[in-house]
Amino acid sequence: MSTSSDRIPMSKEGYEKLKAQLDQMKNEDMPRIAEQIAQARAFGDLSENAEYDAAREAQGMLQARINDLQDKLARAMIVNPRLLVCDEAVSALDVSIQAQIVDLIRDLQAQSQLALIFISHDLSVVRRLSHRVMVLYLGRVVELAPSTALYTDPHHPYTRALLSAVLSPDPRAERAKKRELLTGDLPSPLDPRAQLTFLKSRQNEPDYRPKLEQIAPNHWVAEHD
Repeated sequence: MSTSSDRIPMSKEGYEKLKAQLDQMKNEDMPRIAEQIAQARAFGDLSENAEYDAAREAQGMLQARINDLQDKLARAMIVNPRLLVCDEAVSALDVSIQAQIVDLIRDLQAQSQLALIFISHDLSVVRRLSHRVMVLYLGRVVELAPSTALYTDPHHPYTRALLSAVLSPDPRAERAKKRELLTGDLPSPLDPRAQLTFLKSRQNEPDYRPKLEQIAPNHWVAEHD
């Protein structure tokens, strides 16, 4: 997350450039994705009609998602905001389009000195966009740190579990990765003891809430056993 009071307003030319970039993604990537779905028939058991229907359905859903994102980004940026909130902005997108959207948001952030709050369950995407990362569990902060510190030296067990679930593009590294597994069922947020899931030593005190402790400059971690 970055902030600055010296913002650069988005001109009409900038708006048109943004719209053109999003249009290009849609026009160039949609045919490629349809072709990939069509090629799947050679490796599977899809009939001609099933292949056509699958490609058409995927194209329609993806195009609608891109169109919606394009409209929202353009409308948001045309008013020269100080802060942009992106809530699951690139979820359910093809990986290549997702990467282009992330690059575009990074460019907007850099060019306009824009503060960005990016909400996502995908920590690999969060890593590319955020300067500071806040990890929440059942609506409460369990770890807050600069991006580099959190990804290289996570302290809370929930943070470690989330990071261990991020897939690696290297098959060997993925197979060798040590998983941090969480046991038991996800508790109800309405259960007062739910906040003590990682602090079982205090579970006889249902009203107790884990405190954030500073373990390094700008690095805070909730109490845990």
